[in-house]
Amino acid sequence: MRPPSSVSGSGKSSRSPHRKNSSGSSKPNSNTNSIERKPSSARKSHGANARPINQRERSTRGQGPKRDARDDSRPRRVFDNPPLPEDLDIKALPSKVKTGLRALSPENAEIVGKEILMTIRGLEAGTTEGLISAARYAKSAAARAGRVGVVREYAGKIALKQGNFQEAKTTLRAAHRILGEDALLIDIAAAELGLGRALKALEILGEIDSRKLERERLIEARVVSARARLGNGQREAASVSLIEKDRVFLVERIKNPLFQAEAQRLLKAWDEVQQEIQGLGGRPS
Repeated sequence: MRPPSSVSGSGKSSRSPHRKNSSGSSKPNSNTNSIERKPSSARKSHGANARPINQRERSTRGQGPKRDARDDSRPRRVFDNPPLPEDLDIKALPSKVKTGLRALSPENAEIVGKEILMTIRGLEAGTTEGLISAARYAKSAAARAGRVGVVREYAGKIALKQGNFQEAKTTLRAAHRILGEDALLIDIAAAELGLGRALKALEILGEIDSRKLERERLIEARVVSARARLGNGQREAASVSLIEKDRVFLVERIKNPLFQAEAQRLLKAWDEVQQEIQGLGGRPS
């Protein structure tokens, strides 16, 4: 936008007066507002060898260099792509997982769903090899669908089982921000405990509304709480955290094939903590 010129209010002509120099010639007054115009070619040129700008260059000026679509030097996301058996059917996934996968494209949801199925298979195997396999599939799924909370949840749980506590904490925190489930706080507390932060683990457990937890998850919260209190030197409080009725419930739960694996895992954890309490002079068996 051209700045407004100074206009006198006297009504006199704006033509600048001239004065003669010593040779008798006249030249414009140095205080004049007149501007000598340069040829248009001089304004556009940046040197004697400057070439004219065509319309195409004018339209793309200031946009920066464009990458060739065939340029393979750009960094790209790399997926592990572990092999997927042909007999996998994502209809067998838990309803929570299927709900989360709706945020993905159908093609991506199909692959991620099958990887989660393989993750579940590895976890259910209960072996070191199964856990390694589950971790591989879970990480591949997270690379494809990291913004899906349930996918991050699986990846975090496996990292926790493998003892990668910092990775587990970060991944589970992300899952909790997405899903907002209190049950995830139990795993986050367990990760904090694995990092040697017993007080922080107890603080996180204190945020949980026990009324929102299923019975198995409530038992797990009590087990983690007992371990945290032991780590904080609170033997009596750790003993109170374990409830005998929980153990009876788990023993009965094992009889149901649908819940057998989870019940066995929790019962083992319950017994281990109880033995630690007894070893420190806790209540007799």
